[in-house]
Amino acid sequence: MQTANSDIQQQNVEIQLYALKDRINQIFFGTLLIDEQLKQNALLQKDLQNSIDRMQTSVNNGVVLSSNLNELEAELLQQKQNEVSLKAGRKAYLDMLGIFINLPLDENTVLEKPHTAILSDNIARPELFLYDFQKKSDDIQGKMLKVGVRPKFIFFFQGGYALPGLNAFDVNPAPYYITGFRLSWSLGGYYTMKNQLAILNIDKQALDIQRESFLFNTRLMLKQQNAEVVKLEQLIVMDNEIITKRTAVKNAAKVQLDNGVITVHDYISYLNAEDVAKQNLLLHQMQLLLAQYNYQNTSGN
Repeated sequence: MQTANSDIQQQNVEIQLYALKDRINQIFFGTLLIDEQLKQNALLQKDLQNSIDRMQTSVNNGVVLSSNLNELEAELLQQKQNEVSLKAGRKAYLDMLGIFINLPLDENTVLEKPHTAILSDNIARPELFLYDFQKKSDDIQGKMLKVGVRPKFIFFFQGGYALPGLNAFDVNPAPYYITGFRLSWSLGGYYTMKNQLAILNIDKQALDIQRESFLFNTRLMLKQQNAEVVKLEQLIVMDNEIITKRTAVKNAAKVQLDNGVITVHDYISYLNAEDVAKQNLLLHQMQLLLAQYNYQNTSGN
């Protein structure tokens, strides 16, 4: 019975630790998303800097106004501000993750992007083992009740050397021994055993209902999470198509800007539209990985 109770307590600890996995996933993939956003931000800054360099030459030659150059430089500064914000958010995530894993993490820490998870609908949650251990505890209690009402036979032996011995009229020391057995049978347990066994049986039935209810709710959640995975996969396909078209428009706008057909403001609009499309792709990619690992976490795999 003590072993069964120890198993129940240990499994409760496993369940509590299991609940932390979802929080870890949120922090970990949140950090990965910021890493990808920082990479995209660096590319955008490089694109702006190249445009500034070309525009500087035109300004020096008196071909375009310096206000056009100022607008590009202001946009570059805006992206540098975004970089500062992203790095601050990344540091906050790493600080939280470091607390969970009890390791110092700094801005130089590199998190490895995990592979795409292979989804499994097999449910192996620690809660299921807890139900099994609790039913095992009820079975043991039932056996203890049945053992408690059985007759008990006690064999005993007592020996010694005493003065006097068993013969009180003999003044000489003598060895002695007494042996035999006792029978004890407590009938009081019979009056309560039936009800106690019925209570244990009801408890086991309740555990079965709880187990089935847990499985039902878990399967429902898996259905919802699987639908989220499918949705994100479709969005990523469309994101790639949008990026292709946005990039083509931006490249054409760059040529138009160099030829003075469009304004710098128009070019920045096209540039930002492409950046938004790429940011959406990065977001959906990280959301897809998170959704896959949440699915595995929900199923216990």
